[in-house]
Amino acid sequence: FRSYRLLGGSRKRVPAYAGGISLGFQEPASLVDEAREYIARGYRAVKLRLGDNPRDDIARVTAVREGLGDEIEILTDANTNYTPADARRVIPILERARVAWLEEPFGCNDFGAYRAAAAISRLVPIAAGENHYTRFDFARLIEERCVQILQPDLSKTGGITEAMRIAAM
Repeated sequence: FRSYRLLGGSRKRVPAYAGGISLGFQEPASLVDEAREYIARGYRAVKLRLGDNPRDDIARVTAVREGLGDEIEILTDANTNYTPADARRVIPILERARVAWLEEPFGCNDFGAYRAAAAISRLVPIAAGENHYTRFDFARLIEERCVQILQPDLSKTGGITEAMRIAAM
């Protein structure tokens, strides 16, 4: 008997992405080379670390899109390092680069900034949840329409049961 069935799961395959790219905020050409290595290993999506500064973040995302073409999905994570002004500057560029999401642009309790960022673009969803802890935090994200992609972290949300409650919302 497979344990995933106990949790109501299915055998549906979920695509993986290569994450952790640009942990050192390297130059765009070096970042493109690193991303290409992951694509050569079979990944069809990469997640870029943002949050260095808007100018360099824009240059890196633009270079990766140009370097990888349109067939590869790009995800981004600002690791809570943006201000609302940074988001207003960067999100339109992410939209043009057809980025699939912007993850955690702000600290977890800055619901107003999340709401404002979500209103900037309908094409770049905001993702968060890694630093939200319970279904009550997630309920607020949902009710305030702050975040379009919820990402609970099992080690922070209270385990599998709490994550299943979040998923049910």
